[in-house]
Amino acid sequence: MKLSEHDKGFLRYQAQSDFCTNAPAVMLTIKARYATTALSALCVEMSYISFLHSEEVAPTMSLHLASSYQWQDADEKRDAEDMLRRVRSLDGDNLLVRVIVREGSWMQPFMIICPVPAVVL
Repeated sequence: MKLSEHDKGFLRYQAQSDFCTNAPAVMLTIKARYATTALSALCVEMSYISFLHSEEVAPTMSLHLASSYQWQDADEKRDAEDMLRRVRSLDGDNLLVRVIVREGSWMQPFMIICPVPAVVL
C-alpha cells in the first residue's frame, strides 16, 4: 500500500517532533564524537522500522558523517547533497535527518531539515 501525501505530511511532522524530543541526546553524541565537525556535515538517521511489538513507538537514531554515509542510490545521494547545501544556507543550527519508514514491504526513506532547539546547544 502506497503512502498518501497526507500520511507523508504527518510522518514529517512526527519526525520533526521526535527529533526535538531527542535533540539533547543527539547533541551529546555530537559533542562526544564529532566535536570539531560542523553540523552541516552530519546526517542523523531516524528509523521507525526497528521497533518490536511495544506500546511506545520511538524511533532509533544514529549519527553519521554525511560524506561517508551509504546512501540508497545515486539519486538519493544527489538529493542529500542538495539538502546539505540548504542546511548550510539556513540561519541557525540545523541538521539533515534521514527518516526511514515502512511502505508496505519496502523501506521508504525521506529527508528533512531539523532545526536544533537553542536550549540544547
